Amino acid sequence: MKYVAEVIDLLAAYPGKTFKTGDIIRHATGGKELPKPVRGAARQAVLRAVNALIESGNVSRLPSAPNVGRYTWKNATCSSDEVRQVMRQ
Repeated sequence: MKYVAEVIDLLAAYPGKTFKTGDIIRHATGGKELPKPVRGAARQAVLRAVNALIESGNVSRLPSAPNVGRYTWKNATCSSDEVRQVMRQ
C-alpha cells in the first residue's frame, strides 16, 4: 500500500500526539509542492493507509471539526516494524 510506511513512521514516532490529515499528507509526500491531480491522488492514498491502520487497531481518529481529520497512534506497545509486517500481508 502506497505511503503506509511514511504514515507509520510519522505516527509511531510520536505515540499519543495528534496529527491533522494535512500534516500526515505533507510528511508522506516529502513536503513537496505537487500539482493538483497528484496532490489529490496522494491524499486518497494516505487516507487509505490511515484507514487500514485504524482497522488494524494501531491508529485512532479523534472527533474534530467537520472535514478535519485528526489521528493519533494509540498502540504504544507495538513497534512500527511489527505493524509494517502486518500491513504487508
